[in-house]
Amino acid sequence: MKTSSRQRVLSCVVLVLVLSWFATANSLMAENRDAGIKPVVRVGLGAGIGGTEVAGETNSQIEILFTGQLGLSILNRVALLIDLQYQPFKVENPVRAEAFQLTYLLGSLEVTIYKDLFFRLGFGSAHFSWSGADVWVSSEKGLAGGFAFGWGLKKISKLKPALEVFLRGASVPELSATTIGLQATIAF
Repeated sequence: MKTSSRQRVLSCVVLVLVLSWFATANSLMAENRDAGIKPVVRVGLGAGIGGTEVAGETNSQIEILFTGQLGLSILNRVALLIDLQYQPFKVENPVRAEAFQLTYLLGSLEVTIYKDLFFRLGFGSAHFSWSGADVWVSSEKGLAGGFAFGWGLKKISKLKPALEVFLRGASVPELSATTIGLQATIAF
């Protein structure tokens, strides 16, 4: 009985989300009929907590990271982006004498929700670079995903700064990695 009630509630929630998405998409298309395609170029610097989990053991490291986005604004409030984030710091594997640096490369969709408030969702790959005394491979690639919420600040000359809170995750067969943090970007 509980399962069918949960399924009904979940079905209703999914239906509301789908209908909301269609209404938003229709509104965006009507609002942006004459909007042109514009390039998007951003670079940024942030601080993040890079963490890993292997066989129930965890470890994390707080450091600086670099980010950039390149893509096209296809509507006034929608952009298609290639989202790159490089973590130069090493996160130690909690069960082996090895550590990794991580680079995320995500294909992302960014939607401005309200005025300068935006949401970005992306999926792609992560490149793990390994080092240490007990390394099996020097590098690996895995699946990755992430999202960010950001707020565009007031323009300075032709530059548009923004602050973002983000979460990214990646996985290879023996471990998973996450990065959560805050970054500042500048759009040109």
